[in-house]
Amino acid sequence: MKKIIITSFVFIFILFCFTDTFSYPNGVALRTRKNTLLGCGSCHVFGTTVTGSWNVQDTVVAGQTYTFSLVITKTSSGKLGLDIAAKSGVLALAPSSQYVKLLSGEIVQSSGINLTTVTINFNYTAPSSPGVDTLFATVDAGHAGKWNWAPDKGLVVKSLSGIINKNHTAESFYLNQNYPNPFNPVTKIDFSIKEAGFTSLIVYDLTGKKVADLVNENLYAGLYSYEFNAVNLSSGVYIYTLKSGDFSQSKKFVLIK
Repeated sequence: MKKIIITSFVFIFILFCFTDTFSYPNGVALRTRKNTLLGCGSCHVFGTTVTGSWNVQDTVVAGQTYTFSLVITKTSSGKLGLDIAAKSGVLALAPSSQYVKLLSGEIVQSSGINLTTVTINFNYTAPSSPGVDTLFATVDAGHAGKWNWAPDKGLVVKSLSGIINKNHTAESFYLNQNYPNPFNPVTKIDFSIKEAGFTSLIVYDLTGKKVADLVNENLYAGLYSYEFNAVNLSSGVYIYTLKSGDFSQSKKFVLIK
């Protein structure tokens, strides 16, 4: 009797693994860190013989659509699978998408991908309001083989119309105090760029963590005004820093909600 019970248990376990392993050759969603900490657990084995890396920019514009990619590489046997999710943004298939489909708002394989390395292209539409977002991904090689997390990819979502060039000649670099200050939730930040070049205007909390990437691009010399909407931030004191060439200056503002 004991032997029969053990044999039955083993059979049920094997059946469960078989079902879990081969029920999803055409993709399964909700397996990223957005929704679970188990990943592809059950009959799959966590391992680093399959990896995922992002080809994604750090800053996006609210409401705009981008084509991003996830590169999956394996050193183990088995066909490749994946699940890509966005915390707040919207995912869709890109014109250049191959091997994948949309399932429950996430990007998954349409069938097992029989390649050692594959680049998965997909479209991402940023949230309509400035703030932050995160891309998540889980990858696997062999539906009964290894699985792994891709690193979570943080995105800074900035306003499309936040920066205005006042078309005045700039005689020096400077960063003005925002106005109004304190504010809730919108304030303006004026600054001057004496020489054309790559310019950043970034907001940090008092721990030094970046909370908003307002400007991150090449600017012509001139006077600028940025209208910052802090609707996604909590009340508190923040530091905003302007960098352009060798120039760097920081100031504080107070958000009161």
